[in-house]
Amino acid sequence: MKKTAVFALLIAFALLLCASCVKKLPEEQMPVFSELSSFTVCYEAEDKLVPISVNEKWDPDILSTLLKKLCVSSAELENTGLCPVLPTDCAFNVSVKNGTANIDINCPSIDSLTEGKAKNIVSSVTAVATQFSGINSVNLSFNGNAKKLGATDISLPLENAQLNPAYDLGSLSPFTVYYSLKDSEYVVPVTKAARTIDAKTVVEAMIKEPKDKKYVSLFPSGTKLLSAEVKDGSLILNFSKELSSLNDTPEKRELLFKTLSYALNGLSGIDKAQILAEGKSVCEIPVLSGVFSNNAEVLQAEP
Repeated sequence: MKKTAVFALLIAFALLLCASCVKKLPEEQMPVFSELSSFTVCYEAEDKLVPISVNEKWDPDILSTLLKKLCVSSAELENTGLCPVLPTDCAFNVSVKNGTANIDINCPSIDSLTEGKAKNIVSSVTAVATQFSGINSVNLSFNGNAKKLGATDISLPLENAQLNPAYDLGSLSPFTVYYSLKDSEYVVPVTKAARTIDAKTVVEAMIKEPKDKKYVSLFPSGTKLLSAEVKDGSLILNFSKELSSLNDTPEKRELLFKTLSYALNGLSGIDKAQILAEGKSVCEIPVLSGVFSNNAEVLQAEP
C-alpha cells in the first residue's frame, strides 16, 4: 500500500512539473513536436520590410529561433532579392513573462543607425514577437540601451509593429494596406493612418497609386470602389468594371484578394467580404487575421 501511495505521489509531482513547464510557454499554441508550423519573419528589400513565411518545428525557444533569422548571412538569402535586418554577430537574450517579451539584442558591429534602419529593426522584432497570441508587447533593449534605438523611442512597451509606415502616423489610428514592391516578386504591408477607420478608407487606400514609387497598387489601373456596405457581418464591396480584367491573370487575382482579406482584419464586426464588379458577383473572401507573408522556398526549413 505504501509503495502504491508513493508511486501515485511521484506521478502527481511529475504531472505538476509538466504543467508548470507548459505555463512558462507563450499561450499562442500548444506545442506540436512532430510537425512543422508556419511563422513570419521579416527581411529587407529596397529598404522596405518584407514579411516572409518560414516553417519551423515548435520548441520552447521558438521566439529566439525566429529572431535569429533576422540576422542570417547574406549568402543564405542569395538570389532572393532580400537582405537581413541585422548583422550576423547579433546575440539575443529573450524571456517572456505576463504577456510581455523582454528582448535584449547585442550587436557589437553596430555603433550608429540611420532613422530608417532603426525603425526597421524595431518593427521587425516587434512583428516577430507579437505574432504569438500569448505576447502582447515587447520590452526592447539594444546594446544595453533601453531608451533609444537610433532616433526611435523604445522606452515604452512596443505593441504595434507598424511595418513600413507611409508617413508620421502621429496620434491617428493605424491600419495596414498591401502593395507590390516594384521590380520584385514581393508584396509588402504599408502602415497608414486615419482619424476613423472603415472599409472605404482601407480599400481606397489600397486602390490609390502610392506616392512612394517603390510601391505598386495590386488593383488594376483605373479601378474605383463604387460602394461599401456591411450587412449581417458581411462586407459588400462593389468595384468598377476594371476589376474584371483580373480574370485574365488568375495569380494576380488570387494575390489581390488574399492581401485584401488581411487588410480588412482591423474592421470590427466583419468576418467575410463579398466582391462585386459593377454589381455582378466576383467572389467571396474571408477576413484573415495576422499579416500577409510572402512564400520563399529557399528559406523554408527542411521537413
